[in-house]
Amino acid sequence: MSPRPRSLTPITWENETRTQRASRRDRLLVLDQVLTVLEEMNLRGESAVPAAIHRILRRYGIECPEEDPPAAVIDRVLNEQGDYLLHPVAVRQKVRGHRPQPPTTSRLLAAR
Repeated sequence: MSPRPRSLTPITWENETRTQRASRRDRLLVLDQVLTVLEEMNLRGESAVPAAIHRILRRYGIECPEEDPPAAVIDRVLNEQGDYLLHPVAVRQKVRGHRPQPPTTSRLLAAR
């Protein structure tokens, strides 16, 4: 008996206009640059995040306590960055015709 092919639910991405896409990508670019700076600070063992980084993050709605170390701010930025990512949307497929029922144990035994 050959295995049945799995049918995967097709997905598409959220609709967005060209302007929305550009804005979303610009925000992601800035957050990626901030993450690069924070990661370098973290690798050097620095404990204080500059006020300029906090201002940039507040502009994008990310609030971090001033006393948080770079590692904590990195975690916060990564969590909040999800708002600017695309999320897949399942596409409903139309079923054509009648779908055959999978064989039951009794039908398999009866076929022998």
